Amino acid sequence: MNYVQIYIYFQFITSIRTLLYPCQYIDSTEYILKCDLCRCLSFPLIYSTSNFCSLTPSLNCMKNSNEELVLRLKINEITDGFISTDKQIEFYNFNNDILNHEQLCLIKNYSQITFFNLLYHFSLNQIPKCLITINSLRLVNSFIQNNYFLSNKLIFYNTTFNITHFNLTLTKILILHSTKFLIQPFEFNSLFSLTHLTITYTENYYLIGSFPHLLYLNLCYTKLNDKQLNQIFTQINIPDLTTIILSNNQLTILTNKFPSTIRYLDLSNNHIKSLDYYSFKSLYSLNILNLSYNSPLEIQQDTFTRIPYLEILDLSYSLPTLPFDELFLPLQKLRHLNISSNYLDTLPQLPVPYDAHTIESYDHHLPVLYVDLSNNNFEKIDLEIFSTPSTQDKYILSLNMNNNRLKTFKFSSILLNDTKRRGPFIELDINNNQFECDCSLYETISNVLKHDTFHQKQTAFDCM
Repeated sequence: MNYVQIYIYFQFITSIRTLLYPCQYIDSTEYILKCDLCRCLSFPLIYSTSNFCSLTPSLNCMKNSNEELVLRLKINEITDGFISTDKQIEFYNFNNDILNHEQLCLIKNYSQITFFNLLYHFSLNQIPKCLITINSLRLVNSFIQNNYFLSNKLIFYNTTFNITHFNLTLTKILILHSTKFLIQPFEFNSLFSLTHLTITYTENYYLIGSFPHLLYLNLCYTKLNDKQLNQIFTQINIPDLTTIILSNNQLTILTNKFPSTIRYLDLSNNHIKSLDYYSFKSLYSLNILNLSYNSPLEIQQDTFTRIPYLEILDLSYSLPTLPFDELFLPLQKLRHLNISSNYLDTLPQLPVPYDAHTIESYDHHLPVLYVDLSNNNFEKIDLEIFSTPSTQDKYILSLNMNNNRLKTFKFSSILLNDTKRRGPFIELDINNNQFECDCSLYETISNVLKHDTFHQKQTAFDCM
């Protein structure tokens, strides 16, 4: 494919994208924002972040989250009046004209520049120096034939590359979303300055070499399989990596090659079928683990003994093939457990927060364990398991049991006796359940409301 063919192809694809999705782009938090054509043309003056429209004339847009203004310009709208601005700036259909607009380099103090539909094929000595060194540069629906950038932050969205690799010496944040590589596989080789790398909705890439400062790696929606992931861990050096996002891929097993530095691991929406004692062998310091939407998932009872510092665990929609039983007891650092939407009907044994053992008196700083049990099949709650005489610990157990089949709940009287009370304070969220409001349940509710043992939430009792 020669240059003329590539150019025609790019212009054709860009026209289709602009017609179908005139307002589609990705913001600084990596969320895709869209608005439809009718909305674009109906509100031509002031827009929220969800209404950026590339077909409208220049305008000022108010960013709702932090009141940051975005200045949107076309090529003939650059004047001396824009020499100093702290706004984001967006340009449309700049292409070859960029070489003739040196006033672009006069603009100072902007937070980010975005180019839409840019054909970036110039040689290094042709490009205005300020374009190469822009602190934050975003290219949308563009065609890239130059691999040299000096920007601190680079974002490419719906972009086609006709290069083999990047030459980045100063870039710390690199984000590619829905990109296409004409030369495959595209090579990310030893990017020494990177601290953040996101590659999403993209295929045919290759990671190799040293990434000595990389802290965050996001490879979701890249059709990554077990072999490819093992190859990545074998071929790259990432000594400081703490966060890795691998959701929505084709992984089936957990590899022991995960870097031991990982603190946050997201494996949601894969095809993992089983976990055991060896699954997290290399992840002793893991703090956050997301395994949701891997179903059915078989979890052996000793699975989590090797990650005692886990604080957040998401097993929602995992549909376990074995009962949880004592699965969570080793996790005394746990603060948030999500086991919603798993067809559970029995409350699993829950860990006691490690710092609950040291609480000698009631105060306002009790440790809290939040457990999301919503959208399961519970018909009753038996809180007596938390009131055994040996349970001296003081902490708050917050249970979300919304959208179950609850008809009643019961607890031991020892929970209501301040002189003998044992176990945690209980916080219940039990909305959207069809309770059978008989005399026994009314008496239970009345007793609970008379004591401070339960931290109450607004709850509507719907009786059958």
